[in-house]
Amino acid sequence: MQVASLTYRLYKDKDLIEILVLWEKNSGWGGITEAEFYDWFINTPTGPCTIIVAENEEGEIIGQLVFRPTKILMRGKEVDGYRAMAPILNDCYRETDIKNYNHPIFAMFRFGIEQAANRQIDIIFSFPSIGWVAGVKTFPRYGLPKAEVSIFDCIGIDLKKTFALVVPEKNDWQVRVGKFSPVYETLWNKFVLNFPVNYAVSRSAIWHSWRRMDTLILEVYNRETAKLKGVFFIKKETNLMVDIIAETLEDAKQTLRLAACWIYQNHTDDNISELKLMHTPFAEQLVQGIPNYPVNFRFGFFCLSPQNKAVPPIKEWFIMPNE
Repeated sequence: MQVASLTYRLYKDKDLIEILVLWEKNSGWGGITEAEFYDWFINTPTGPCTIIVAENEEGEIIGQLVFRPTKILMRGKEVDGYRAMAPILNDCYRETDIKNYNHPIFAMFRFGIEQAANRQIDIIFSFPSIGWVAGVKTFPRYGLPKAEVSIFDCIGIDLKKTFALVVPEKNDWQVRVGKFSPVYETLWNKFVLNFPVNYAVSRSAIWHSWRRMDTLILEVYNRETAKLKGVFFIKKETNLMVDIIAETLEDAKQTLRLAACWIYQNHTDDNISELKLMHTPFAEQLVQGIPNYPVNFRFGFFCLSPQNKAVPPIKEWFIMPNE
């Protein structure tokens, strides 16, 4: 596929060095190592990512867009999905008018949509930066399927206030640092039925062990029976809750409170003074009764069908950041 002197194609092994240079010089996130590239994009639990590259007339790679294979739960059925991520463009091409049909980002996305449709992918989702949300809303102008789009605010919880509110002197439930376990998948499956969860990224044990490798995991368990009530995941670099699983909504609420108290008691030296949450409808229920406040950050989210089928309203999704 060729658009405006640029060629769009699938990634090949020989492209690795150029892709690493593209990350280093043009991503805005910093460079990655060869090992990180393989960990993040090749050796995923659901197989290698579909990576689209843009190549100029001299054969130089000037852009990339990644589609990571992901299992999506849709009303009790697992379907194949993609998460679109890591759009990178050489600085020399960033001045291209974003309203131009032939903008390299739109062109890479169109090529990725073709690949997804050919592979019978049911749904594509992404967490675009806020600056891209307006562009996502106009996708059909650029030969892309209509997307369901939403913006979620960020909220914070003061750990000291939460600690003072919720921890009784005697409690049957304790908190410990967790390791990945198949029990997490069992807990998730119960939560799907009990909450209920209609649409979400499917959380297998192997997915959790791969996707949450850089998070602090806290397990809430019964000190007498050792039964697991819930599991809480926080990214310590940002104090952001990136996941929570439990059998029921009430268990999830208690898991949040007990995990917050444990962090307050054990991580004051790490300057973790607050928890942050993406303010989804689920998070609104989760923090009910807990004082919270707005944080100056917003999350974008969209989903679409590469086959132009209807997609579920975002309000029906169970969404966590960094999925």
